[in-house]
Amino acid sequence: MGWVYGLANCMTDKQDRAQDLLDRLLAKQRETYVAPCHVAFLYFALGQTDDGFAYLEQAYEERDVLLIYAFMDPHSVHYRSHPKAVELAKRIHAEPWLTIGEKGK
Repeated sequence: MGWVYGLANCMTDKQDRAQDLLDRLLAKQRETYVAPCHVAFLYFALGQTDDGFAYLEQAYEERDVLLIYAFMDPHSVHYRSHPKAVELAKRIHAEPWLTIGEKGK
């Protein structure tokens, strides 16, 4: 659940703490399995979009069940319109979720 704490830190302008949590999560990944989506969500929260999409691709390859949350989570609204997100949503048949949280939807 460290990634959730990291997201909270990003939302409260404590990005240095969030980065520290991401670094620890990446180190932990060398020892044990860490869901790629958890890493992706932190990268997106830190504004590191390319790294976030790299981990979403890994999540797709590993069939990470959390991948659907990449489109359902309200915090994902800032990257859902990105061409990489749209393409990935098509691959997992999640296009309807690309507009969740938009005004009037």
